[in-house]
Amino acid sequence: QLILGRRLIVSSDAPKYQGTSLDEVKATLPKVPQVKAALFQKLKNTDADRFHCTVYGELMCNGGRFDYLDRQLNGTYACFGIILRCTQAPSENLSQNVAAELADQGFKVAVGCNNEYEAETSDDPQQYRVK
Repeated sequence: QLILGRRLIVSSDAPKYQGTSLDEVKATLPKVPQVKAALFQKLKNTDADRFHCTVYGELMCNGGRFDYLDRQLNGTYACFGIILRCTQAPSENLSQNVAAELADQGFKVAVGCNNEYEAETSDDPQQYRVK
């Protein structure tokens, strides 16, 4: 499992990101399979193992800039989205079918294709840039 931050891959051993504890993010990581399982329970005849699940969220780490301190949000983590990527062919029709079923269940769904990521080392040995 990866922890990403502003086009950076953060080491799972890193205690902090931008000076903010990663404890809440790390506490969420073991829950990702449960989130994926809950989504796929709503779908008909779809093998969840054919999909990779990425959970996106925000680590509130700029307390003064965004009033996180005043609203007691600094250091908290909030999930705001999920990407499901089909890992086995035939992916296009299967992805479309899953998207349609999730939309029918009331989820906001978009279907797209973008698998081009390149990692390069940054100045911090615990982080990598993702283009």
